[in-house]
Amino acid sequence: MPFVSRFVLTAIVVALIAVGCSSAEPVEGVDPPVPITSDEMRTLLAESTEPVVLNVWASWCTPCRSEAPLIGKA
Repeated sequence: MPFVSRFVLTAIVVALIAVGCSSAEPVEGVDPPVPITSDEMRTLLAESTEPVVLNVWASWCTPCRSEAPLIGKA
């Protein structure tokens, strides 16, 4: 592999790692995520008398972060 190609590939990998390691700011007014097992989810769904909302999101996702306070109020 030519030196230039190896250099470009290395630069891309380093850039992706740097972006992936950046920390997102915490969302204000939202409870921290709660890990839940599939058995706990089945129990929660079976015993709940109200609708259960399961929101899957990522801290780096801008639309997800925008909707988080609205879901926290629900």
